[in-house]
Amino acid sequence: MTADLLEVTDLRVDIPVRSGTVHAVGGVSFSLAPGETLGVVGESGSGKTMVAMSVMRLLPPGARIAGGSIKVLGTDITSMREKDVRRIRGRDIGMVFQDPMTSLNPLMTLGSQIAEPVRAHSGASKAEALARAEEVLGLVGMPRPAERLRNYPHELSGGLRQRAMIATALACSPKLLIADEPTTALDVTIQDQILALLDDLRARFDMGLLLITHDMGVIADRADRVAVMYAGQLVETGGVETIFNEMRHPYTQALLESIPGLQADRSRALYSIPGAPPDLTRPPAGCRFAARCRYAQERCIEEEPRLTADAGGHQFACHFPVDGRRAQHLVGVEVAVRGEARRPAGERTVEVAGEGTVEVAGSPDHVLSALGRGDGPEPTTAPGGRVLLRLENVVKEFPIRKGLLRRTVGSVKAVSGVSLSVGVGETFGLVGESGCGKTTLGRLMVGLLEPDSGTIEFDGVVAATQGVALKRHRKDVQLMFQDPYASLDPRMRVGSILREPLNAQKIGDKRQRTARIRQLLEEVGLPGRALGLYPHEFSGGQRQRIGLARALTVEPRLVVADEPVSALDVSIQSQILNLMWRLQTERELSYVLISHDLSVVRYLADRVGVMYLGKLVEVGPVTDVYEHSAHPYTAGLLEAVPIPDPAKRGTRVPKVRGELPSPANPPSGCRFRTRCPRAEEICAHEEPSLRPFGHLGHLAACHFPLVEPLAVGQGAGAEPGAASTVGTATADPSGSMSATGAGS
Repeated sequence: MTADLLEVTDLRVDIPVRSGTVHAVGGVSFSLAPGETLGVVGESGSGKTMVAMSVMRLLPPGARIAGGSIKVLGTDITSMREKDVRRIRGRDIGMVFQDPMTSLNPLMTLGSQIAEPVRAHSGASKAEALARAEEVLGLVGMPRPAERLRNYPHELSGGLRQRAMIATALACSPKLLIADEPTTALDVTIQDQILALLDDLRARFDMGLLLITHDMGVIADRADRVAVMYAGQLVETGGVETIFNEMRHPYTQALLESIPGLQADRSRALYSIPGAPPDLTRPPAGCRFAARCRYAQERCIEEEPRLTADAGGHQFACHFPVDGRRAQHLVGVEVAVRGEARRPAGERTVEVAGEGTVEVAGSPDHVLSALGRGDGPEPTTAPGGRVLLRLENVVKEFPIRKGLLRRTVGSVKAVSGVSLSVGVGETFGLVGESGCGKTTLGRLMVGLLEPDSGTIEFDGVVAATQGVALKRHRKDVQLMFQDPYASLDPRMRVGSILREPLNAQKIGDKRQRTARIRQLLEEVGLPGRALGLYPHEFSGGQRQRIGLARALTVEPRLVVADEPVSALDVSIQSQILNLMWRLQTERELSYVLISHDLSVVRYLADRVGVMYLGKLVEVGPVTDVYEHSAHPYTAGLLEAVPIPDPAKRGTRVPKVRGELPSPANPPSGCRFRTRCPRAEEICAHEEPSLRPFGHLGHLAACHFPLVEPLAVGQGAGAEPGAASTVGTATADPSGSMSATGAGS
């Protein structure tokens, strides 16, 4: 193997705070060779980004490298002077930051920003630097790169901004590229394009790529080796296939078990890692994962495990390592499946469906949870098919104004004639790329926006848009925001945040309101002391629980959840999904789940609607839509989902290419035709209407669908003589649709 271009040895990073010193990174060692991709995974706060910032020498104020070394191309940069580091940063090391909108200068054009490091490191003239900027923009697949040089960041979509960020990092042809969560906020189609681009550039220029992410599917699809971090330490590292199939650390195993996946069993609760990472101002003496580990023993609490390696270079730090994905293969525990086993004294036997008898030292509930087969709530349905929310031909456009007089010169067609319904106790998933109108539709449902035309009915009554009636409507319909930190008032304590809607709706007296919010905290799994704390004193997962509690304060019947878990780690994500599911069964809640994560929607939703440029292009029971997609766009979205299985890497063929057209000027006819591999002339002239596929309200709008539609005269309800199903749908020639119930 070629000499390492990055070598990190026993890296330690400390951050002073008022309560002491946070030991953010505690003795991390790894290396990276040219042309190799090393994936770094772990929960928020595990130290992933701090390691990347240390390599870039861009630590936050007060933070310092307390020990160890970082060698780039053989040169130790840990004690290097800042002016010398600047010569390496950008030239030898490039970095793609998580959020390009906050990383790119809003006051500079793309050309100026990309040209800046070229001029700084090579002494090129302005013209030469701009020529290089155009070259790298073309290299990263930016359409019309010469024109984009004059654009500002806000004029680009999320995918194009990320390409511009990558172009800036590549401007000086660095040997090492660090990508910190480069696709977290992107849709699956754009994410797939960006990851393919990074992979191609790495191979073409023999770069080393340090890929930091919490998406295990991305790691399985793109990494050569994996480093798993927990509480500032490396707990396991090895080849990607080894980590996914032959992991030894319980934390790695638990991360993989927490992933919903497109094939997840919807009748079972997701496994979630209990508790929270330790306080790194006072790290525990033993294993840092011991307090959350289902296999922990006394030795784990008292003695810190050291990284040990097997013959293949697979390293792990655990006193009682597991044996791959199977949770019942534990060191020192006798196990039998599909047969009989001797029962060691003092141990208990549990029956696991499909596995036979399993003997374990822990409690049966613990092991069932470990196997991912713990008792979970049954799938929700809409009792009797009763409709709670109905939208009929809803249209919403936003004016585009220009000039000194702010004249209207056009409009953004956010929602264009959408009809759908949500049943009582049902979860309706809404998916599609950014800019397709999902969030606008959600805001219309809760009354934050007024439709330009069409009707919105709640429980048979047309929802008013002003006055007392709107206030009453908002009590029944609440919104759970994507970013809980931005949506919670930072100047208010949690108690005041939760009490505010009760005060506004004049529900109960002071004592009853206090009792109500304490009950809510208990329901969402937060301690009573949380009432006196501010939002910034909680983790991301805890803030999302507070957001859910606030949405439930006035006991709504429908919750519109806008990307509720998009920014959370897989372990926290599973906790929130399980919580939402449990509360739904206890309260007979209905959810509208807006998300670009198709695995989350597949797991939680009963029915799903696929939106593209303001229109519903496919809708139906989640199983039908996912397993028998009729619309090419739906199939393209599903094909782009990264699968957390290294054996599947390279098998996916992207079906959706290019950027989403402007909603201000959507294509004629079928709006998806400009990106559709099946498009023909009729698609440009005639807009397809929704028509039935299958017998459970499965509808799609496509001239050339992937599956055969129902014959003329057949309905979209149950077959004659079949048991009645929850959910029916009909479509008329105009494309208007009426769908009711859960249909799942």
